[in-house]
Amino acid sequence: MKLITASLLCAIGLITFLVTSCSVDPPYTAISQPALIKMPPFRATVKMRENGNVATGGNLIDGNWTAGYFVAADGRRVCIGGPSASAEMVAFIRSLNKGQTCILPDAFISFQKSQEGKKP
Repeated sequence: MKLITASLLCAIGLITFLVTSCSVDPPYTAISQPALIKMPPFRATVKMRENGNVATGGNLIDGNWTAGYFVAADGRRVCIGGPSASAEMVAFIRSLNKGQTCILPDAFISFQKSQEGKKP
């Protein structure tokens, strides 16, 4: 009985060690549009874009939002956009490609300026 208990505890300890030592990607830090504009410039690479399409009850609902997930050169993981994003932020994120590297917030500010003459 003692041998089984010791073996069981050892197995539990090993499993716990393996589960906790496997690195899970750290979470992304959400940055609002006003906060992004005030940040010092940093180089970031687009890791993924997420569209605001939600499947509910078998129906696809377009939430008309987009989030962009970036990894900065220093390893920070940031997210811009999301459900409360402005239309210009959504358009900016949709203009980016996965793997593309840009300087934030400069790229967003340049995008805003390029869109000024296109507003109705």
